[in-house]
Amino acid sequence: MTATDDFQQQVHAEIETHVARLHLSTEDAALAKSLYDQYLTPANAFSRPAGVFALGAIYAVIRVHGYGLTIRDLNTEYDKDHIIRAFQGLVDDLAVDAPPQDPAVFIDRIARDIPGVDETIGEVAKRIVRECPQATVGKRSAAVAAGAFYLAAKLEDKTITQRRIAQAVDVSKPTITKRYQDLEAKLPAAFELPPAE
Repeated sequence: MTATDDFQQQVHAEIETHVARLHLSTEDAALAKSLYDQYLTPANAFSRPAGVFALGAIYAVIRVHGYGLTIRDLNTEYDKDHIIRAFQGLVDDLAVDAPPQDPAVFIDRIARDIPGVDETIGEVAKRIVRECPQATVGKRSAAVAAGAFYLAAKLEDKTITQRRIAQAVDVSKPTITKRYQDLEAKLPAAFELPPAE
């Protein structure tokens, strides 16, 4: 067994460990391994720790399938920028279609993670995102979702703190403020709330 083969096995083991921890499927693990195996060359085998490659491949799977997980959800051990570079190298070299995540997935996650939230807030937040596409371009989906959720709560006269939203999707309060302000500024004047029940 060569050193490259040994490293490949280390990456596969890391993929298995993280997939189990994240409650992803065996099919997701197989796809992450396949993507990594296609990317692997003797020149890049040792350019990053095995765990970084594993998380980069798993993040590619998450993006391909549109799962509502962020880089921070994947990892507490490695620098997120290293994982992003591993992910980006993999999707660029293999021409993997890994579209931006849909903010609606994160809106649903916020609504689930904050007890007692009226489902109307989530629906209004999704409408805000649909009606303000120019405010979402180039922005992290989780951050857009957090800003939209906060704006929807304000429009619905509900008190939900940025702190509670931030905890649900691991977005900072200043980022929520920025996304909220961007969305509020671009919200069409004709935007209407659903009728009160």
